Amino acid sequence: MPLFGLHIYWMVNGQHKVFATEIYRVLPQYKRRFSLKTAFYIVSFFIYLYCLILHLVAAFGEPGQKRIDRSFFV
Repeated sequence: MPLFGLHIYWMVNGQHKVFATEIYRVLPQYKRRFSLKTAFYIVSFFIYLYCLILHLVAAFGEPGQKRIDRSFFV
């Protein structure tokens, strides 16, 4: 949701448009912006992957192992 709100903010303020004559002036700003977005997506993916593996191990582990409360993942 925070990233969706940021995209709406950019659309409302007209910051999503890049003119060909200004590309070199705004390039460092856009490079930083997209680097932060990519880092956010990568971190989110690994958090999701960790929770998925944790859930699968808890759900399909050996019968004698302690199971995790499933309501945490819903």
